[in-house]
Amino acid sequence: MENLPDKKKSIADLRERQQKVARIIADGGTAKDAASKLRLSFGMARSDMCDLYRELDVHSSSELQLLLDGPVPPDCTFQGLTPEQEPVARRILEAKALKEIAWELGVGLNTVKRRIAAMKKNLGMEDVAGNKNPARLMKRLREVMIVPVPEPEPDKNMMNETLDPFETGSAMALEVI
Repeated sequence: MENLPDKKKSIADLRERQQKVARIIADGGTAKDAASKLRLSFGMARSDMCDLYRELDVHSSSELQLLLDGPVPPDCTFQGLTPEQEPVARRILEAKALKEIAWELGVGLNTVKRRIAAMKKNLGMEDVAGNKNPARLMKRLREVMIVPVPEPEPDKNMMNETLDPFETGSAMALEVI
């Protein structure tokens, strides 16, 4: 078979309706949710979802959300999570599978599952309907992510200037009593 050119598209290449369906799916919705929000038939929403997965070469709502929202900043932290939960949260936002997270962290799969359950409890998601959808957890983690703002570098020209009025030649009136 011939080598075919890469057919992977970007979000901007999708039709407007597909972009809307993509955002709904990435936010944890389903094809049924997309159909009701966009006033489409279920079949049309499902067809758009399948088309965008194929065209973007993604295989899950987590991968779609990662594509839409971009990578996780390396120096971010998460409000309300423990130090044990933060590395799990970071890897969830990288759309990694639970087994892959366990392997990378050097812990068991059940440990990862317990940390995710505790994470959901800390984030107030334990009673939310459909909380098994990883895209919903990813959306919530993005909401509590704290990205440090870098401090502006001081202007080196200003640091070398002196503020001595006699050096700059400015006139100062001195009153002698």
